[in-house]
Amino acid sequence: MRFVFTRAELLRPSLLQPAIERWGGCCRRLSLRVKCSDGFRETSIFGANNLISYVPRAHIRARNCYAWKSYLRNLGIRASGQDDISASSKYCEGTLQDPYRVINFYHLVDLGEAEAEAERHRDFIEQNRLDLRGRIYVTPQGVNAQYSGTVWDAHRYVDWLRGQAAFAGLSFSSDPVRAHAFPKLRLKHKRHLISLKGGHGHLPVTDPEARAKKLSPGEWREMLADSVRGSGLDEVKRAVVLDVRNDYEWDAGHFEGAARPVEGEFRETPTGAEAPPHLRGVDKDTPVMMYCTGGIRCDIYSVALREQGFTNLYTLEGGVANYLRTEGGDLWNGSLFVFDSRMAVPGDLREGSTRELSAAVPCQLCGSPNPAPPHLNCANIDCNKLFIACGECKQRLRGCCCEACMDAPRLLRPLKESGCYGSWTEYSTGPESEKAIASGRGDGRLRRRAKRSAAAADEPEAAIAG
Repeated sequence: MRFVFTRAELLRPSLLQPAIERWGGCCRRLSLRVKCSDGFRETSIFGANNLISYVPRAHIRARNCYAWKSYLRNLGIRASGQDDISASSKYCEGTLQDPYRVINFYHLVDLGEAEAEAERHRDFIEQNRLDLRGRIYVTPQGVNAQYSGTVWDAHRYVDWLRGQAAFAGLSFSSDPVRAHAFPKLRLKHKRHLISLKGGHGHLPVTDPEARAKKLSPGEWREMLADSVRGSGLDEVKRAVVLDVRNDYEWDAGHFEGAARPVEGEFRETPTGAEAPPHLRGVDKDTPVMMYCTGGIRCDIYSVALREQGFTNLYTLEGGVANYLRTEGGDLWNGSLFVFDSRMAVPGDLREGSTRELSAAVPCQLCGSPNPAPPHLNCANIDCNKLFIACGECKQRLRGCCCEACMDAPRLLRPLKESGCYGSWTEYSTGPESEKAIASGRGDGRLRRRAKRSAAAADEPEAAIAG
């Protein structure tokens, strides 16, 4: 990819800055190529945003280009007259159509002073003025992150993290999107990486030996095919395919042979001496193939299952997202639910795939075999039910889950087509809406918060970080 800008833009920072804002997020490394009297001269600059980071902001505000010209001279560039000035990206990771990235990663490691670690992450993001939005949770047992940003900003943070000893070997996924996939950044210190009934702070989740064996996507496909499609296999040897996600994620898509989770939400999955419903009565040395979106829920829950006596545990390396990028949709039904504004991605993420969104269940309102994923939340904010509907039901009920919700007093937000919902007060119009706003939030959020608080109350004291 090549970006061409004028000599005036290159030699004058005040003009160059707007040009960088147009295309700077698309590259992680730039190569400047200038036509000089003695031929072409080329030099590399790591990160498009670095083009102005070397120039003090005071110089830019004062439209003083001497510092910038000095910087170019130090690079060996002598631009004058009608010299041809252009910039090309040798390591381009974005396009003008998809200038943002959604980054997902987790890393299990003992951090000790997790609260201080979280502040260190915050300082780095703020000092480097990175425009990141999403969730970054720092705990005594590691980091769990899902966030979006321009190509440069998104990768700058994770590259900084990978350069530290505690996070050596950290792997991450990077998906192209057209805009931010989250409304704001939530970077905080938490007790636990994930929500799980009974907590997991007392489990040795940072010990690789305590976790399940990881299978590459190819190994997973072969083992799953043998288990669900193989003939002549002894029933004792057939693996139990365990979907370690929320039930609504299964509705969007799932592997063949995986039963729908009994619990509505993964955090309700039992730990301690109680086995999950799909493993009750199963021999403890039966192969158990566990999967989730990115791998963190499987890694942590496999430790709990091992303590229950299960000895033959397997997880999918990188989760379903990694599988769909390498193996495509083989043995997978539907789409993959994701926790950002996209809500779902197609069931084949290989480059060049044209597979569209589909669901593993029919319309949950009328039973139509042609649902129109992704999920949507009921437009009645006090209901907020998450469901899959066909296009006809979406329009007929105006984004609600039933006719009763269509007459709710707090039906303030429209049918979402894409992006993130704003504050519900942003959609208010007319006296009825103003009255609803004045009455407060209602009890919908309170009920959901009470449910989370009850789950947290069940967590043992040993799981609380000191």
